[in-house]
Amino acid sequence: MAPSQPYYAPMQTPLASSNPGAGGGGGGKTLTLIGAAALVVGLGAGVALYLMSGSAKEETVKKFARAPVGCSTTLEFDKSGTFTFYVETKGTLPNLGGDCAASGGSYERASSDLPAVTLTLTGPDGQQLGLGQSSAFSYDTGGYTGQAIEIVRVEWPGTYQLTVASDESDFAIAVGGDPEADSNTMQTTGLMVGAAGLLIGGLLLFLGKRKTSGGATPPSTPWQPGAAPVPGWQPQQPVTGYQQAPPGPPPIQPPAPPSGPGWGAPHP
Repeated sequence: MAPSQPYYAPMQTPLASSNPGAGGGGGGKTLTLIGAAALVVGLGAGVALYLMSGSAKEETVKKFARAPVGCSTTLEFDKSGTFTFYVETKGTLPNLGGDCAASGGSYERASSDLPAVTLTLTGPDGQQLGLGQSSAFSYDTGGYTGQAIEIVRVEWPGTYQLTVASDESDFAIAVGGDPEADSNTMQTTGLMVGAAGLLIGGLLLFLGKRKTSGGATPPSTPWQPGAAPVPGWQPQQPVTGYQQAPPGPPPIQPPAPPSGPGWGAPHP
């Protein structure tokens, strides 16, 4: 019987390490740096805009048009809209020119009561505009103090004449809009910028930290003889040769001839 074929145990070929996190540390650090920058810039810009909103209110009030008492002042409205008239008890008049003697002077009313005053606004066509009562706004900033008393709706841009009549002269009339409009806009913008910086920066920091943690995982090592077996595969002891198959059963021997003359010629 032919000897059995030799058996060789399969040898495992180590595969190249494929660690998903390998090399991710650098990307994680980049995300972390970008996230930190976004966080700092966003919060810094938001705080700066919020703090600047106070100066925005002051600048808005300083840009109001002003008219002294006892004369007519020319006002140029460059757009349509609703405008507010303020009794300004503290401030400074610009140099208006014309017949207004109080131009260029400062004023500060000693009494806290508002003076009685009559306003007349005439349009480019010579028609008088109707004024409505209002006390919605007030301000006290940048050396100016005012309280809203009336509003007007200007339908057409152009040149208008404002006449201010009163028995007192220690005040002026200021014309403008909401003194806190620009300030509120800057505050809202600041809050939005700060929130965006916090959200984006925080998200990038989280992703960077997560990616950095994944990149720190050590790469897998190939199986070595004597090491713990790889789950799901049991290494076979390599066979250096082969063993001869055990011998088969002994051959069958013919029965012994009976005793006697032997196996002679056949019977006749």
